[in-house]
Amino acid sequence: MPKEEKRATTIPAKGPRDFSKRSYEVGRGKPPKATRFQKGKSGNPKGRPKKKNEEFDPGKIMQAIDNEDVLVDGKRKPFKKAELLFRDLFSEAIMGNFEAASIIMKSAEEYSGPEAEGPSQAVFVVVPDGCFSPPRRPGRQRKKDPLPVSAGSLFRKVAKQLGKLNGVRMTMWEAYVRQVYEMANKNKRAARLLQQLRKAFPGVAPPGETITYLITEADANV
Repeated sequence: MPKEEKRATTIPAKGPRDFSKRSYEVGRGKPPKATRFQKGKSGNPKGRPKKKNEEFDPGKIMQAIDNEDVLVDGKRKPFKKAELLFRDLFSEAIMGNFEAASIIMKSAEEYSGPEAEGPSQAVFVVVPDGCFSPPRRPGRQRKKDPLPVSAGSLFRKVAKQLGKLNGVRMTMWEAYVRQVYEMANKNKRAARLLQQLRKAFPGVAPPGETITYLITEADANV
């Protein structure tokens, strides 16, 4: 029988291997040696930053609730919560509810007029030269969170909206004032409310008596 040939085997050298002579390529999963995390040292020595406690602002919370969208039967309506409340108050006042009419009166004193409106917030939209409307981008876009609207702005918006009184279309404010007039003929409290309305909103006519002067045509043309 032929003799089996013995294969030569190599015995690995004892001790740690030296990889310093091997080439090191920087790439995915192989960061540069100089910027590696060192063993035994944290990559974030300062630790996780602490959360800042937000200041408690009751007005900010109230305004956020005023600006919540209204859900009716699970469907979102194009009204804010405060706007729908003002609409209901105007409707009840126009129907003859004195308590709702009183609330509308106090709200009008607080929210109407240049002094009550206060400063406005400006929003700038950059459009191309010669374009008078914001450009529309194709595709579905993610809606940005709208800026909050004040309760006074929502009240004035509802007061300008059209409603009906005795089948006649007019603004909600005009319908409200006319209803208070009708209530004032039968109710002393409504009469006092009407007087408060006159005092709060005197209109453009001067409070004094009207004085008439007779002048010639020549003087009128001067």
